[in-house]
Amino acid sequence: MLLCRTKKKSDIETKPEKPREEPRETPSESEDGLERKSFAFFVDKNNNVQWDRMREKTKEELRAFLKRPDIAKALGVEVPAEIIELMSVEWCANLYDTIGTIEATMASKWKGVPKEIAEQAFAYSEFEKSQLGPPTARVINKYATDWMVRFKDEIALAFLLITITMAKIQLCNALMIQQRPVPVPATPIDGKKEEVVQ
Repeated sequence: MLLCRTKKKSDIETKPEKPREEPRETPSESEDGLERKSFAFFVDKNNNVQWDRMREKTKEELRAFLKRPDIAKALGVEVPAEIIELMSVEWCANLYDTIGTIEATMASKWKGVPKEIAEQAFAYSEFEKSQLGPPTARVINKYATDWMVRFKDEIALAFLLITITMAKIQLCNALMIQQRPVPVPATPIDGKKEEVVQ
């Protein structure tokens, strides 16, 4: 009869469990020469992915993989549209200088509002421009079409040129008004009032 002595449970050293690392991806080629790509996940009993146990390189590859529109479409995942920044907030805020100039000119020409009053009434303050800039930029960028993106520099230049040209037109009109001869009432001759141009 053979007797074997075994260690008691208390005698066996209990080693702490070493956390398992994510298995490395080993690309393998299929019969037609295509590379096989796979991503491994650790999940808990509730099927929650253990992201902290995933290598950074794998996370980056997975992010790039899921951002591709063709893959999102194949998986039936809706990818949010990429926001195109056509015009900056600062540019949109300055756009209101042009809008104010146009509004003042229209009010002066078509409604007969004195030019000085129209310029004061329709000028946008720095506070107003700071409030209007962000939502204006969001709306322009939201509805920007391909041609607007392609010609964004030309659009920005056109608006800048319009602003400067409108300011020059206003200055020209003001100088012309200053150069006009002003009628000065003359001393009455024979009881008649005459206007003398100086």
